[in-house]
Amino acid sequence: MTAVILSVTLTQSGPGPNVLSNAVSAQLAQTHLSNLLDLVNNDVYQNSRSVRLGYNTSLKYVADTLAEQAPSFVQSTQSFPVQIWELIGTPSFISSGLGEFAYNVDYAVPPYGHPGVLTDLPLTVHLDVYCEQFETGKTGALLILRGNCTYAIKAENAIAAGYDALIIVNNVPDGIPQVTLGADYDIVVVTTTEAAGLSVVVAHETEAQLISVSVSSQIEDTVTTNLCADTPDGDASTVVVLGSHLDSVDAGPGMNDNGSGSAANLVLAIKFYELGLKATNKLRFCWWAAEEIGLIGSTKYVEQASATGEINNIAGTYIMKCFFLKINFFFQLTSTMTCWEAPTTAVACTMSSLPPAMSFPTSSTRRSHSRVFWRTFFFFFRLTFFFLLIFLTIQEILQRKQLPVHSDPHGRPQ
Repeated sequence: MTAVILSVTLTQSGPGPNVLSNAVSAQLAQTHLSNLLDLVNNDVYQNSRSVRLGYNTSLKYVADTLAEQAPSFVQSTQSFPVQIWELIGTPSFISSGLGEFAYNVDYAVPPYGHPGVLTDLPLTVHLDVYCEQFETGKTGALLILRGNCTYAIKAENAIAAGYDALIIVNNVPDGIPQVTLGADYDIVVVTTTEAAGLSVVVAHETEAQLISVSVSSQIEDTVTTNLCADTPDGDASTVVVLGSHLDSVDAGPGMNDNGSGSAANLVLAIKFYELGLKATNKLRFCWWAAEEIGLIGSTKYVEQASATGEINNIAGTYIMKCFFLKINFFFQLTSTMTCWEAPTTAVACTMSSLPPAMSFPTSSTRRSHSRVFWRTFFFFFRLTFFFLLIFLTIQEILQRKQLPVHSDPHGRPQ
C-alpha cells in the first residue's frame, strides 16, 4: 500500500523555484512574533496565548493580517467545543517518611488532573510497568514511571485497577514532565521529577510510605476555533496543508512553541501572495487551536475532513514547528507528514525534502538536525585545527631559519 504524495510546483510562467525561500527572513517572522507578544502582554491575557486566555486575540491578528496582506486568500474557520482546566490554589503532595514536596519544584499536577483530598494512602510501586494493565481490586496510591504511552493510558489502567491516586515519575533527570492528560479522569494524578519520585521509592523500601495529596481544580466549557486560508488557485483535488498550532500553554506566550511556527506560516502565506506565485496544487495554510491541551484542533480538522470527504483531496500535511537560524532563512519543518489514501486511513510518512519549488530546508527528525549540527561543528573544528597546525608549523620553520646556528668546540651543531 503506497501513500500518494503530490508535490507543490509553480507554473512555468511564474518566477524561479527559489524565489519564495529568498523572499522570507527571520526579521519578517520576528515582527509577527513581537505583535503576538504585545497583544497578550497585559493583565487581561496574563502574557499567554492559551485557549483560556489570549488565543482569540492571536487568532484575530492572523485573520486580519491575512485579510489585509493576502486579500485573495479564501479564509475559513472551524469552531468546536473544548473543556478548559484550571488549577485552583496550590496543591500538596506528602510522603509520610519524607514530608511535603515543593510544588513546581519537585512535582506538578498535569492539566485535567482530577480534584480530590486524599490522606494516608498505602503506596504501591511498579517501576517495571509502563502501559500494561494491573490486577483489579487495588486501592491507595500507585507510583510508576513516565514513558512508552500517554498519561491518559496510564490513568485509565490505574483507574481500572481501583487505585485512588497516580504518581508518575519522570524517567530522565530533566525536571517535571510537562504533559497533559487531555481529559478529566476520575483519579488524582501528580507528576514528579526523577529525584523526588525515586526518593519516595527508596524511602518505601525501608519503611512503607503513606501518601497524601490534595488538588483543587475546575473545568470550564468553552468554544475555540481553527483558521485556514486557501490560495485562490491550484488544483482543489490535491491540497497541500501547511499547519501550525497558534495556542500556547497558560504559563507563557509560547513564542517558540509554537509562535515561531505560526509566524513562519503567516510569512509564507503573505509572501506567496505578494510575489504573485501560482501553485499547481492548492495550498492551505492553517492555524490550529487547543493543541496544548491535547492536540484537539488538528484532530478536529481531520475528523471533519473525514466526515465530509475533503480528506480525499489532501495530498499531504506539513507541520510548521519552531524555527532555527540558517543564513537568511529560518524555518524548521519536522518530518511529520500525514498522507491519506482513504477517508478512514492515515499513513505516517517520512519526508526527506519538501516540494522542490518551495526549497525549504528540512530534516527527518529534530534529532537529525542535532546530528547535522554537531557533524558540521566538528568538521569545521577539525578543519580549523588542521589549518592552525599548518600555520604553527610554517611559523616554526620560519623562526628556525632566522635563528643563528652555533657549534661546540668539536664542530657539532647545538
